[in-house]
Amino acid sequence: MCSLFGILNYTKNLNKEQKNIILKVLANECEVRGTDATGISYNFNNRLTVFKRPLPSHKIKFNVPQGANTIMGHTRLTTQGLEKYNYNNHPFVGNCNNTKYSLAHNGIIYNDEQLRRQFKLKNTHIQTDTYIAVQLIDNHKSLDFKSIADSVEQLEGYFTFTILDNEGNLYIIKGESPLALYHFKEYGFYIYASTEEILTKTLKRLGLNKLKYNKIELFQGDILKIDTKGKKEMSQYTPNETLSFPSCPYKYYDDYDNNNTSDSDSIECSYYKLIIEYARSLGFTKKNIDLLMDTGFEVEDIEELLNDPNELSMYIDCYYCK
Repeated sequence: MCSLFGILNYTKNLNKEQKNIILKVLANECEVRGTDATGISYNFNNRLTVFKRPLPSHKIKFNVPQGANTIMGHTRLTTQGLEKYNYNNHPFVGNCNNTKYSLAHNGIIYNDEQLRRQFKLKNTHIQTDTYIAVQLIDNHKSLDFKSIADSVEQLEGYFTFTILDNEGNLYIIKGESPLALYHFKEYGFYIYASTEEILTKTLKRLGLNKLKYNKIELFQGDILKIDTKGKKEMSQYTPNETLSFPSCPYKYYDDYDNNNTSDSDSIECSYYKLIIEYARSLGFTKKNIDLLMDTGFEVEDIEELLNDPNELSMYIDCYYCK
């Protein structure tokens, strides 16, 4: 389970040190959702810059320059494409009719190969499922609401994306994957992460929890654009209701701990494996999750519960009390 994160300081009132401290604390809190790689993207001197490494965020020193006011980030838990090859890590760079942009993703897309054949897209050395989104967007004449909507409507899976273009515009494409966005209007910046829990801990560590902010509600199907002046513009895409996430019954994975699953199983049920890894990072076991699935919980339900570990513990305790 990866994490998206970032800040947009549209009044440009934060200095270099403040931005780097915010990013460091925010990225470190995001490690709960992924430690295999960390990446950020920003614009500086009219150039889109991507910095990423196959390292957890706490091992990276952020050095964003003073002129960079929108920074888009990602911490990764690997499901497809080894993180040791840095080209598999987020953010990815795209070029849509000379508009350069970077893209980060939380979730899983599992019809990427099918789409590559369907639209006759080039094969690439990048092994991650995310990259199909870049290829689909690049196939359009411009980077805008329509091209983004047309692209994500083709995707089958579970996702939320962020896109930063070379003019400093930030797009948030909300799918089923979680995302929390706060606006500190009086102080001229936005801050976001994949869960409210991450943001709450970040703000507390930074001492920003005492400041006034508004929570920006986003729902599946929303595309939010925030420009360099902080202006919000909203559009929508139509979620692909005809395509459902493949079922991944836990009973097929009794040998998961022994890494005996076939390559096809690994790809098909990487979402299940992702949830198991995320649960383990919070102190739960594979057995805990499988017991809940015994009672009828879907994998998507369990991810929601993982955002509130106390509630998940309550459900697990109730099962053992039966």
